[in-house]
Amino acid sequence: MNRTSIYWLGLGSGLIIGAILIQLMSLGESMEPLDLTTIEEAAARNGYRLVKEDESAWIVEEKIIHSIYIPADMTDESIADWFASAGLIDSREAFLDALASTPGTAIIPGFYEIASPISAMDLVELLTTG
Repeated sequence: MNRTSIYWLGLGSGLIIGAILIQLMSLGESMEPLDLTTIEEAAARNGYRLVKEDESAWIVEEKIIHSIYIPADMTDESIADWFASAGLIDSREAFLDALASTPGTAIIPGFYEIASPISAMDLVELLTTG
């Protein structure tokens, strides 16, 4: 055997032995599953806020910008519920009333960036004009 073969043999066996030792060390540890409230509390302690999978938010000039995609198959009621749960509007009824006060208009599906706080009438105008 020459020097290079011995070097590669030592390196390979060291990596294998190291991986086995790491597995043996972590064998006895048990990790308890995390629930949503634990994750939310940890995020709040560190100054973060969790957002939903289909939503993103960031702060610009003391306003929170929500990036939201509205699919074509969503009803007005489900959109109102969604906005109320995201904190964009105070109540779903105010949004539905503002939408009903503009007859002949419909919410245009697509991607929107919405700065909160925003009034229900301004939100309806944004969503119906595209």
